[in-house]
Amino acid sequence: MIDLVMVTAGTQGDIDKKHPPMGLLYIGSNLKKAGFDVRIHHVLGTNEQELEETCQTIARGKPLFVGVSVLSGMTTYCAAQFSKRLKELDPTIVILWGGHHPTLMAEQCVSEKYIDFVGTGEGEYTCVELARALESGSDLSAVKGLVYQQEGKPIRTAPRPLIDDLDALPLEWSLLHLEDYKIHQRNGDVVLSFFSSRGCPFVCGFCSTFEYSGRSWRAHSPDYVVNHLTHLKDTYGISSVYFSDDLFMVQKQRAYTILERLALKGITCSTLDVRAEMITDEMLQRFTDYGTNGIFIGWESGSDRLLKFMHKDLTFAQTTACAKRLAKYPKISVWLSGMVAIPTETREEQHQTINAGMDIHTILPNATVSLWRYMPLPGTQLFKQAVADGFEAPKTTEEWRRVDPQVDEYRITWLKWFTEEDDKNIEMTQQLSRSIYMRKAYHPIKPLAWIKNGLAALLRYRVRHQYYRFMLDLALQRLLCNVYLWLSRQTYGRGNAEMRGQTSVSLGKTREVYHNELILDGTEGTANPYHRG
Repeated sequence: MIDLVMVTAGTQGDIDKKHPPMGLLYIGSNLKKAGFDVRIHHVLGTNEQELEETCQTIARGKPLFVGVSVLSGMTTYCAAQFSKRLKELDPTIVILWGGHHPTLMAEQCVSEKYIDFVGTGEGEYTCVELARALESGSDLSAVKGLVYQQEGKPIRTAPRPLIDDLDALPLEWSLLHLEDYKIHQRNGDVVLSFFSSRGCPFVCGFCSTFEYSGRSWRAHSPDYVVNHLTHLKDTYGISSVYFSDDLFMVQKQRAYTILERLALKGITCSTLDVRAEMITDEMLQRFTDYGTNGIFIGWESGSDRLLKFMHKDLTFAQTTACAKRLAKYPKISVWLSGMVAIPTETREEQHQTINAGMDIHTILPNATVSLWRYMPLPGTQLFKQAVADGFEAPKTTEEWRRVDPQVDEYRITWLKWFTEEDDKNIEMTQQLSRSIYMRKAYHPIKPLAWIKNGLAALLRYRVRHQYYRFMLDLALQRLLCNVYLWLSRQTYGRGNAEMRGQTSVSLGKTREVYHNELILDGTEGTANPYHRG
């Protein structure tokens, strides 16, 4: 038996587990194809009982090895806690870490007593070769893409080349309990995440994808994508897909072919990622025709200097033009993601980005225009700049939790001008910008909508001026959103109103408008709960 584990951080509650562990599904399917028994576990790191029960189950099974998928941030810390507990139960259990964080921090990871191996890069074939080597007792140095310690020193085997033919990889959906990952939307769609491609040809300095796989972009064929999603529709009742690709629209004609063929099968697209400068009226019309309900766009900053510094290959004028174009297609739900506290950012540039976000809100009043605090990801250009400007890089694997803006330990130490008051204000800005409270509301009872929209305008004023005192208006918004929820239940029924998991954050439990109607989860503020932000 081989156990594969994803320990999700849980900083946003149960909604954090709504994204299926697709990386583990690929690896598990390949292991199963090679003749190994596989179990996939998805654990919420903040749920101590769930974590303990999973460790106990795995330890009793005496697995050949345990593979843990790890991202940077709070997920790193949770994976460490899980691995340490597993080693306490049975020190002989072999633990392999894989994913972006271990790939970029392999030597640090294998220096930890609770990690035996790191698989660098893509793990489908590495895991099969490791399993065969452990099973036969053969030489581990022949396994490509492996890092481990020998006599106190890290050993790297030959690098694992990227997989060219993604269609050769099987997907055994029965390895997952798909009922746990279905998102039931108010329009009746049942949504599931899916990867149609890997990598990104752009080199944004804040993103770890380039450090992980270079500028490579490899894609499944339209046949592979459509056949799998048709299977999910016929077998599991999935009627809409959220494409988790870093950039779905790299090859436009391929993307259009997939969307059109899915539409003919009765499958809509809940959300996909696209760059602002790529968007044209033709593209948006095609999205509308093919039933694409939502898009995610990273606009990142209102400062052209910072956009150039981070190699975004975008100007804010292009973002503004994109927003004006999107305003003509109100059926498409939009999440526009920006960042503040970027290394080298001045106070003036931060205010410029905050004001830019509110300007986008003026153009797209019921879009989500998030202002996410910069997260230092290892190996990236901006991480190196942050360290040069005073950020202390984590010295142990567990310390990586403090790079995550969702945890209390997070501190912006790379901006010398940044004060404690700035920190509190920017944290509130991040929370508010992702919430329902900022967006325009629609409701048959117009006075309620008028009150809600007046309060939303006041909050946008607060964000512009970074003034968060005496926030009685926010308390009233919370109350009003609960009234909205109650009215929605009366109109549409309890089942439809409560289709998505609640998320508890510092702003309280909130609600979301989607296609001008009320459903749950305003803290995420988009048609999908999956995106990291």
